[in-house]
Amino acid sequence: MDGFKNVYDTRDLTNLQPMLWPERKQVFNPYTEVDPPSDANIKVTGFNFNTQTWQYMEVATPEDVQNQDQQLTDAMMAIAELYEQKLLLENRVAELEAIVLPK
Repeated sequence: MDGFKNVYDTRDLTNLQPMLWPERKQVFNPYTEVDPPSDANIKVTGFNFNTQTWQYMEVATPEDVQNQDQQLTDAMMAIAELYEQKLLLENRVAELEAIVLPK
């Protein structure tokens, strides 16, 4: 909209929707004109008024966590299968040794 600018309230970090502010009106603490970072893996933790920068950290998205959980499950299943195969081979070797090398 003409005559208005986007302003963000830094007190509510869960709702960083822009408010419309008259362009001629000065912005003051706790509001800022600096656009917050907006990415799926960014969590905003605060705003530094001295440097006029958003403070944030990179976090895992739910999809990342789900993919990692699936990869871990697949790896554990493969390990369990290898362990079962090892037990079967050991049992087979023991059977063959019993036939070939009677006590």
